[in-house]
Amino acid sequence: MAAEAGVLGTPFVRLNDFSGRLAYLNEIEGFYHLGVSHKASDIDGFFQSIQRWLDTPDRKALCQARRQQLLKEKIDLAQFLTWFIESYPDSVTIMSRSPDYQLRFK
Repeated sequence: MAAEAGVLGTPFVRLNDFSGRLAYLNEIEGFYHLGVSHKASDIDGFFQSIQRWLDTPDRKALCQARRQQLLKEKIDLAQFLTWFIESYPDSVTIMSRSPDYQLRFK
């Protein structure tokens, strides 16, 4: 649910031993700064991150701006999959020849 929260513009602080091991969360955390993960042994860091979020002025507007940036840079997967299925088997050929075709679904 951390990724879903980040994509919705709600910052998350996660305490989990998978910290740093999941690429999609690493991107949401490291590039878009919509969340923070800590190993289970880092309780102090976990609570410090929570406090930093609470102390961040205009955090709601800040996170919404970061969310908009993330959405602007990603494709709309629902639109892409709808096109891919409705256009099959031509869509396979199109994507094989031109992988950047997916960028039309931003």
